[in-house]
Amino acid sequence: MLQPAPPLSQECGEATVSGALLLMEQNLNSPLSVSTIARRLNLSTRSLQRSFRKHLGHGPQAAYMRLRLKHALWMLRDRVPIIDAATETGFATAAAFSAAYKREYGHTPSAARGHWPPAANPSLLARLESDRRIFEVPYEQS
Repeated sequence: MLQPAPPLSQECGEATVSGALLLMEQNLNSPLSVSTIARRLNLSTRSLQRSFRKHLGHGPQAAYMRLRLKHALWMLRDRVPIIDAATETGFATAAAFSAAYKREYGHTPSAARGHWPPAANPSLLARLESDRRIFEVPYEQS
């Protein structure tokens, strides 16, 4: 088992969305359907979709894909093999993972290795900065 990544989601101020993001984060390697997430939160699928659109500006499926790909990006940065990153983030094949990754970030996972740190790739840096609202949380010092 790989070392877990830092937390990907954050409290958005709305319990439904925060609960759904937590369930998503806990199930990155075996993604749940949106209807399963809604059922676990005692909501209708439509209510969950409306909450996501209201509070995050996009649906739960898009948020789930971003969580999975953000985790994969973290693993690729640490030189995890692409097939392992694909498997750990719930993709059936490396090809499916590569296609989703390229749609999200504009380049292939193998190209990402040559563009880390993101300062070397302005488009990736801009994308990561735009995801900050959803995916980065400050660490609390204990």
